[in-house]
Amino acid sequence: MIAVAVAALISVAPVQDPPPGPPPHRPPPPPQGEALRIFLDCDFCDDDFLRTEIRFVNYVRDRADAQLHVLVTRQSTGSGGNEYTFAFLGLRELAGRGDTLRTTTSGTATSDERRNAIARTLRLGLVRFVAATPLAERIEIRFTPPDSASAAASRPRDRWNFWVLRVGLNGFFNGESSYRYQSLNTNASANRTTERSKFSFEIYRNTNRERYATSDTTTFTAVRESWGSELLMVRSWGPHWSIGGYGELRHETYRNIDLRGTVLGAIEYSVFPYSESTRRLLLLRWGLGPELNRYADTTIYDRVRESRMTHRAEVEYTVTQPWGTAEISSEFKQYWHDLKKLSLDTRGEISLRLVRGLNLEIWGGYEVIRDQLYLPAEGASPEEIIARQRALATGYYYYGSIGLSYRFGSIFNNVVNPRFGN
Repeated sequence: MIAVAVAALISVAPVQDPPPGPPPHRPPPPPQGEALRIFLDCDFCDDDFLRTEIRFVNYVRDRADAQLHVLVTRQSTGSGGNEYTFAFLGLRELAGRGDTLRTTTSGTATSDERRNAIARTLRLGLVRFVAATPLAERIEIRFTPPDSASAAASRPRDRWNFWVLRVGLNGFFNGESSYRYQSLNTNASANRTTERSKFSFEIYRNTNRERYATSDTTTFTAVRESWGSELLMVRSWGPHWSIGGYGELRHETYRNIDLRGTVLGAIEYSVFPYSESTRRLLLLRWGLGPELNRYADTTIYDRVRESRMTHRAEVEYTVTQPWGTAEISSEFKQYWHDLKKLSLDTRGEISLRLVRGLNLEIWGGYEVIRDQLYLPAEGASPEEIIARQRALATGYYYYGSIGLSYRFGSIFNNVVNPRFGN
């Protein structure tokens, strides 16, 4: 990307001079017959803002009616910001024509700054496609050169050397006459991400307290607490390979873990080049290392502490295409001292456009659990079971959702009317 302060403004000239008098409160309605029809495929964009700011195209609600499919994806940057990728995919008479643009926002950018960056890049990307329509004669592009101060400020200078620090504090509470809930979460992190390496460190503490009044004189209080730290170090090794290490310290009352320490060395292979990660990503990862546990109460295996060797294998697949999106991952963990002590956690989310206007959305997960070394020998009281204060013996865990949606009617999606909300 060119590191200069460039402002590009694309405007649609009016068909005729406006009548005398004060300017209208709203810009003229967008053209219908001769404007480019686009399908904006972005689940995080401010649609009303874009339709208001970019009025020289027709927005349609279904891809089947569009001449241009604009697919917008995002991924996090090392500074805590976002990189947005715009894929312009020609349809109908524009089939075979395409383009890709990218823009980034900082971790401190406001919602307004992010949506303006998206709008600016969308305008630029639409130019070459609008140029093939009758509206081309009405399009004007302006360039505002940077002043000397802006040019000096645009020179790359990073006194933090890619380091990003963050601290957070979050409290939540609710209640009624017989029930109260309080939650307090704190965290701090340090990250450094470059093309060749990644480093992240985080510490956290979470406390949840629930108070139940079972009668006028009897109450029960359930407390769940967890705290810990995580360390990740990764080194790039070409367009397909990475090597790294992971470390963790954890305390968790729910799983009877007084203190757990884990160290893993891992290697990762990306079937597709990492540079294609915004559209498709298939990762294979394997790690090996020791796990040391100290338990709050004696376990069902008569252990207060133990050290075990473990290995983990993971597969992650993400794809974003005109037909929809899919995210699927699976993690296999196994203890070496007893190969029957294992777990397999698979989860995913799929959104498909089946036919015109008909969408299918499925998400869920299933975990096979055979490695509950931490279960306390004394079990859990009825109150602890009801309040989900203690983990119980189980062989599996699952969750999921499935849904269909169908939209029909007018193909146009240009009008913004915020009256009485949505």
